[in-house]
Amino acid sequence: VVGTGTLKIKVGDDQETTIAIDTAHQSLVEIRNQINIANAGVTASVLKLNETDYQLLLQANESGEKNQIQVDGVDADGNNDDSQGLSRLLYTPDHFDTDDHLTQTQAAQDAIVEIDGSRFSRSTNTISDAIPGVTLSLLKETETDANIAINVSTSATAVKGQIESFVTAYNLVIQELNAAQSFDRETGQRGPLLGDGVARAITNNLQSLVRGRVPGLKSLHSSVVHIGITSAIDEVLKTDGTLKIDSSKLEAALQADPLAVGRVFALVNSTVDPTVSVTTSGIA
Repeated sequence: VVGTGTLKIKVGDDQETTIAIDTAHQSLVEIRNQINIANAGVTASVLKLNETDYQLLLQANESGEKNQIQVDGVDADGNNDDSQGLSRLLYTPDHFDTDDHLTQTQAAQDAIVEIDGSRFSRSTNTISDAIPGVTLSLLKETETDANIAINVSTSATAVKGQIESFVTAYNLVIQELNAAQSFDRETGQRGPLLGDGVARAITNNLQSLVRGRVPGLKSLHSSVVHIGITSAIDEVLKTDGTLKIDSSKLEAALQADPLAVGRVFALVNSTVDPTVSVTTSGIA
């Protein structure tokens, strides 16, 4: 039995959560349960130190320096500063951090990493916004000024998903343009942009963009056709300008040269001579 009273748990700048501890819930296990039920921003556990000693452990649900835990409250015995009753579970850095109360075993802190001379501080060990397109998982602390090599690999599945999203979006635009410029011979219904020169120019430019080779690319993958994207053909061998994906061919291209596939879509500056800049413009 620990004691009764009120616990007030606060994590960082979040609102304080008040938890009443009555005589039916004053064991360490019941107090743990009451804390977890309250959704106070922490997870409570009971550690068995030996056959007779148990310890309450609180851990913030969110990491980072701003998520420091404080436990204030009121002990029903009228004394918050002694080593009896509920006061044993109180903790604030400037008051209760003593052996008679909860003590801090791990300070809330941010992960800090230096990349090419720039210092980054984040609340988690997973950093996805320091290097574009790269997610860093920080596994352990290193010595000061230690040089760490980063191996970057391409996720073929993620790239394929992005290409599929591009084709889906392209097809939706083409279908909308087709509908706006259509003419139904049976009903005589005309699309609102039928005969509109701007709409026709936009349609032609979009279709030309995906039919041709990307200027400046000399690899085997220099157009969407080379990576398995072709015009969709219906049962009467007609195309409405939409695209389809040959998944096997696309996957083979990604396995063979994922960077070349990326250059089909993205703007790239590429040259073997660092003093010369050659710009290629991908279709996207």
